[in-house]
Amino acid sequence: MFEQVSTRSGALLDLQHTHKICLAVFDNLFIISCFLEAIRRFVGNTDVHQLAFIYFFYQLQSIALTCSINITVVLAVERYIAVTRPVEYHIATVTHSPWSRVARYMVPTILFSVIFNVPKFFELEVYWHSILDENGQNMTIVDFIPSKLRLHPEYSFYYVHLSNLVIKGVLPFGALVYLNWSIYSGIKKRCVVGRGSNSATDEGFREERRSSIVLFTIVILFFVCNAPRLLLNFYEFFTIEKLKDRCYTIPLWTMLLTSVSLVLMTINSSVNFFIYCFANTTFRQELYDRFGKFSKILFKNSIGNGSWLKKLQLQCQCKSA
Repeated sequence: MFEQVSTRSGALLDLQHTHKICLAVFDNLFIISCFLEAIRRFVGNTDVHQLAFIYFFYQLQSIALTCSINITVVLAVERYIAVTRPVEYHIATVTHSPWSRVARYMVPTILFSVIFNVPKFFELEVYWHSILDENGQNMTIVDFIPSKLRLHPEYSFYYVHLSNLVIKGVLPFGALVYLNWSIYSGIKKRCVVGRGSNSATDEGFREERRSSIVLFTIVILFFVCNAPRLLLNFYEFFTIEKLKDRCYTIPLWTMLLTSVSLVLMTINSSVNFFIYCFANTTFRQELYDRFGKFSKILFKNSIGNGSWLKKLQLQCQCKSA
């Protein structure tokens, strides 16, 4: 949440940072949905929590993950345009507000992510069943079962395995590899051509390198944290016929890797704040300013509360006397 607050200031309100705000929003949504799912599975849940998972949080987790993946690609696309077409990029950023340009990317991205995950709303069905409580009395609890659509073999193959493998795996990974290699080559070429220029040009190159380093770090972490998920998708896709066999035993490594994959994706959604802090001096300065103002407000409130308590104590002493 800190990165949303800290990147909203005027000092940071450029196109890259507004994209990062959008990325932070969906990262936080993914983290919240994972946290609530962990509570539901391992701590305990109520009927309301179970129904919320069936009708909302199950779909929200998938939508947030799809948006996060696509926005990471959008960040790479913007940096690619800035490096390969600097003049056109500069004119576009000057003549249009950051939020209007962001809307051109974010609206289609969010719409696509929601539409792509619409079938998720029909994958689970509510199942009410009775159990005995501690006193031996019957009680009805809510649970869920896979719907007929989710169990349909063609739906399972084409949507659950094939389309998710392509949309959430092959395409974004391939695009990020190409875009980041092109960005690296473009920066290297521009540094060679611009070597020995004036100080303003050198400062521009340094700022461009810093922005690219932030992007490279985000993308590398994206690769590392999503690699287990992609590996599991490939495994499910190529062993789907074996998985239909009831006698087939799922390997232990896949169950362990599923848990590891969820932890890594949660870490990936949480770590952008620290990347910005370590790699962007402007972001760090803005963060310090925000915390400074916040601490001053707390200090003033604590002083005010202390004086109010002292007055109350004196009044109580006078009344008792």
